Amino acid sequence: MPSRATTYRRKSILLRRNPFRRTICSSNTLDKKNVGLSQNANQVWLINDEPLMKNDKPTTVFAPDTNSVDFNIVDGNSVNRRSCPTSSDIAASMMIFKVRRLQNNKDIDLICKLLNTFNIKNVPISMKSVETKLHRKFSLKEYFKCYYICSECGSSNTNYAKKCPNCDVSNLVEFYLYPVKQQIQQLLLVKGFYEKLKSEKNKNILSFSDTTYGQILKEISDDSFTMTINCDGVCTPNKTLQLWPFVLMLNEIAIPDRRYLENVLIAGIIPATKKPTHVVFETCLTLICDDLMKLESGQCFYVNGLDQRIIVNLFTIASCTDKPAEALMQNVVQYNSEYGCPKCFCTGKLYYGKRGTGAKEKSFTIRVYPFGNYELRCQEISSKIIQDIYDINKSKGKTFGKPQVKKGSKPKEILVNHFGHL
Repeated sequence: MPSRATTYRRKSILLRRNPFRRTICSSNTLDKKNVGLSQNANQVWLINDEPLMKNDKPTTVFAPDTNSVDFNIVDGNSVNRRSCPTSSDIAASMMIFKVRRLQNNKDIDLICKLLNTFNIKNVPISMKSVETKLHRKFSLKEYFKCYYICSECGSSNTNYAKKCPNCDVSNLVEFYLYPVKQQIQQLLLVKGFYEKLKSEKNKNILSFSDTTYGQILKEISDDSFTMTINCDGVCTPNKTLQLWPFVLMLNEIAIPDRRYLENVLIAGIIPATKKPTHVVFETCLTLICDDLMKLESGQCFYVNGLDQRIIVNLFTIASCTDKPAEALMQNVVQYNSEYGCPKCFCTGKLYYGKRGTGAKEKSFTIRVYPFGNYELRCQEISSKIIQDIYDINKSKGKTFGKPQVKKGSKPKEILVNHFGHL
């Protein structure tokens, strides 16, 4: 006769295999007066959570003899699990662990190395093998297009090169262009997203009826929406790398929901070791503008809420940036330069001051723009100035030869400055 511990262990295994999770107990544990007079040790009772009454008779089920049960056989009604996990199972588990526990790729590499030292089967070698196992045909190149832009002449090329083929300058900047249409389609696949855009648009028409934004919403069609472009730079703590992302935001998304990353659209990213030049920004904005013009003309999107494809127009109506990034996007001088005022053609005046006392005293220079009757900037005058700059550069003929400078000195950037426009 098996010991009491062995009987308890075998009954626990039977409990785990029972799909209905009912309590199993032998007839010896029940009161014979209320339940019955069965003396069969193999007979078990299925008892619900409710207490047994005197006149109630529980349902009896005969279980196999626990002394001769083969515990390697799994009941057909229970969940069948693989005794040995496959490589896909382990890769999926590692990816879930990485996301939930905020692990980086090096941590996953160490975990894979640790498991491989114990000779565990089907364990990936590294994080890269985990990604390959989960996404065998996955390629990041399908989601962006890389351009190599010359910082001197602004020419772009999709093929990698160490030097610019036009001006023979080795200072090339990478620019990653992301398709905006694909990102908008992902948002419209979310159930209820299109309905929220329509509802917020109707609210904004009433709330901003006296503004230019409200007038734009009244003029566009019902299936049209607006966007705002933003660009700013951020650098790493050691200042060895800078990222300049071009971000788009739908204005018809509620303000509390705009801060979520899934509602942010990335038009492009410039990774650079230093601040990009005006020429680089001009080329990047030209590539982004071509993509945005297609969205303004209307693109076909599948809307999950309507369960059909419709033509949606998206208009980029505004830009929201700080002063340094604004000067780069508008291709004008900085705010503290001559003709740096974005409202009028005031040259500004230099103000020399000092701050601090004693050994910590430092002098500084700032440019101020006093109030006065100056000519205001407008679209017609700005377009004429830009055309004049283009004609001057064309008449002189741009030469892209590399200037000869002494070692340790920096070449001065010669820019055609017409009332702040470059």
